[in-house]
Amino acid sequence: MCGCAIKVPTIKSMFYFKSLKHLKLWEIIFNIDNSLGLNLNLPLLQSFETQNCTWLCTKNEGVTIEAPLLGSVYIQDNNCVSHEPHSSTIKFSASCMTGFTYCGYGGISQPVVLSNPSAARNASVNISLYRYQGSYVQGTGSRVCLLLKQFSQVKFMKFHGSEVLMQQNVTILPLFVMLTYLKLHLVTGEVLISLLQKSPVLKTLVIEKISGFEQEIFNSSVVPDCLATTLEVVKFNKVYANEDVLYLAKFFIENAMVLKRMSFSWWCREDKTKEIKEFKEKVFSFKKGESLIILEFSYD
Repeated sequence: MCGCAIKVPTIKSMFYFKSLKHLKLWEIIFNIDNSLGLNLNLPLLQSFETQNCTWLCTKNEGVTIEAPLLGSVYIQDNNCVSHEPHSSTIKFSASCMTGFTYCGYGGISQPVVLSNPSAARNASVNISLYRYQGSYVQGTGSRVCLLLKQFSQVKFMKFHGSEVLMQQNVTILPLFVMLTYLKLHLVTGEVLISLLQKSPVLKTLVIEKISGFEQEIFNSSVVPDCLATTLEVVKFNKVYANEDVLYLAKFFIENAMVLKRMSFSWWCREDKTKEIKEFKEKVFSFKKGESLIILEFSYD
């Protein structure tokens, strides 16, 4: 379904589609004009995809997707507008989710929650947030924290645009008790150290670009537990050979007790042979005694 407005009848709040397995909605505005919200009962649904859809509710009740077999959720939101106070919370009731992707240009315009977060523990989560005209829509920071809480038990997560968390108190982030793989894009020092402290069993960390960096935060913070017990791989992707990356490399080499591999993939728009050579020499000087850390360098 594409490009239309749908007014949900006030006389009915639940809709039952007993045979539907795949649902894709594109550029639809749902106006929910009843006190019960909207309930979609989809017993066989396997994949749910929306692109630039808006769910508006005149009451406090939101949208519930009841789909026990739902495995894949993909939400793309390029609306760049927050519709508060009429934005509806989108709730998923699923028991076997394996993949969740949220791509927001401008942030998150509507809250997303899971009725049973533990049911998503085997899901691969990809949250990508992009600024609109240099900023995010109002309320994005709190909605990101809410969304992350829904996936506090997952093992695999990619997070693009984590600097949005700077709008919030990062200490309220959930504890990711099972997270072993974390990829961050446009990360700040404060967010990075906070996420490391909240990920006690992390094994692989991928950092892609750095957005503002405060070295004093690492000097004053307690070294995260994962560095002492589980962190084995650190990758720097699409980074520049600058002091911020060098400082992080030194921090991980000196504090990650079980680190096995560290790699650097440089984002080069011109010849930086001299700077990269000096960078390599400094990184090798950080290696501790008989350390067996494998260091890798490449160009993106």
